[in-house]
Amino acid sequence: MAKTERKTPIEGASIPLGSSPSDDGASSSRHTNHAVLITWSSFVVTIPILALTVAFLVLVFKYRVSHGDAPFESLRTSDAKDEGSALFVNMNSSILLFLASWASSVATMLSGFMLTLASFPIARRFFQDKQSSRVTRLPTPYQLALTLKFLDGSTLGAIWSWIVYLVSWRKKRAPLTPPLTAASSIALLATLLG
Repeated sequence: MAKTERKTPIEGASIPLGSSPSDDGASSSRHTNHAVLITWSSFVVTIPILALTVAFLVLVFKYRVSHGDAPFESLRTSDAKDEGSALFVNMNSSILLFLASWASSVATMLSGFMLTLASFPIARRFFQDKQSSRVTRLPTPYQLALTLKFLDGSTLGAIWSWIVYLVSWRKKRAPLTPPLTAASSIALLATLLG
């Protein structure tokens, strides 16, 4: 009987973490997919809020009135002055309320896209720290699980787990690492602003 050498799946597998010119074009398609995802997430985050904000401002400034714009001559007074801290608009308030409501609704839905955008630099920094063997900057397994929980879209559950981790493991826990700090900061910011 002839003995054949068998490789375990881990020994025989190569993980394509780096990109080199000899990747047969697979690297360029992988980078193209990332670029498309980053561009798409950027547009999804900025375009809806920008469109609603522009529509809101156009309506406010188009239908803006001042105290001097009385419809009849007999209603005009010489001492009427506009307040600097208020804008008077001659339009149905339900339209402005509708736009403001949509803007607040869309803003809360965009936190997932913001976390998607944040995941790319977080992953790059994590990969660079791993390649450079900077062990002090690498997260513990539990911190990595928390980081991934932040980035998979379960923001409120991840914030709760993170707060529990900070409070209950105060004396026994490892110092917070850059990936967890960045992911938690972005998630808190997206939750508070959205």
